[in-house]
Amino acid sequence: MAVQTAAAARRPVYSSSRNRSPWDHLHDLIQQRNLIWELTARNLKVRYRRSVFGFLWSILNPLFNALVLNFVFSTLLGTPIERFGLFITVGLVAWNAFAGSVLESMSTITGSAHMVTRVRFPASVLPISTTLTNMINFVLATPAILIMMLVTRTPPHIQMVMYPWALLCLFCFSLGIAFLAAATNVFFRDTRNFLDVLISLWFFLTPIIYNLDAVFVSQWGQRLVYWLNPMASIITLFRHMFYTGYWDAPTFVLRTTLASAAAMIVGWLFFLKLSDSFVEEL
Repeated sequence: MAVQTAAAARRPVYSSSRNRSPWDHLHDLIQQRNLIWELTARNLKVRYRRSVFGFLWSILNPLFNALVLNFVFSTLLGTPIERFGLFITVGLVAWNAFAGSVLESMSTITGSAHMVTRVRFPASVLPISTTLTNMINFVLATPAILIMMLVTRTPPHIQMVMYPWALLCLFCFSLGIAFLAAATNVFFRDTRNFLDVLISLWFFLTPIIYNLDAVFVSQWGQRLVYWLNPMASIITLFRHMFYTGYWDAPTFVLRTTLASAAAMIVGWLFFLKLSDSFVEEL
């Protein structure tokens, strides 16, 4: 009896998610909203701990990268894109938020095995808090875009009122891919190597350092890219807000919103499906 008691004490304590509907999991997430904010605040503190400039690096990093790329593409290569500094800054800030969410969320489950296996809480709060951290970092980095607007003498556009909506699309799509990465990494530890290659390839397939119009003269080609790569649509939304002042068609905004929401839902359901076996794998 004593041996059985000792063995039971060492056995991980967790709440199985089997036979529970997505609505039950959603209810758990709502109940754990304070935990999500606490984890997000902790992530932000860890990111800027012992840093002299603190959150200012959110502004300085994209500005430094934009200056380097502006020198290479504008001065050395002579890109025809006007105000390339602003053009690249918008793309980099949005892309960094997405890539950071995916790459950092990938190890949230494997790196928190003691929490996933012993604490009764939804494991999905870990990718959510990591993605939310990167979205807050994106908001903190937005002044870099405004600074570049001043440098390039670009007037503010009324389209900037769409900022919260575009940010929501960016969060939803990033979270969906983050769910996929976090769950897959539990079972296949080669996920990091695969994602490093995928993210690099994805970067060049997304119109960040080039204009999509210069690659696809036909609108059908551009639409195909937007359909297959929602990040291209999201970056275009931000670029029209801060760079061109162009009003996107309602169908374009709706398609981007639906694609982002679909990615989040599919990623979350995939995560829930695999979460039943997290404890055994960890």
